[in-house]
Amino acid sequence: MEYKVVESWDVMIFEKEINKLLQQNWELLGGVCASYDRGNSKFQYTQAMIKKIK
Repeated sequence: MEYKVVESWDVMIFEKEINKLLQQNWELLGGVCASYDRGNSKFQYTQAMIKKIK
């Protein structure tokens, strides 16, 4: 099994990366984490993913 963490400050880039990985047979592991960075006044989005190796 492979494990990957996807992170992005841009929600559109984040969604594109997640969708690309889902098409490559990666699976979501848990939910999305959105953390607000007050210093930068923006959110960081994080998603854990797994891929089963055959």
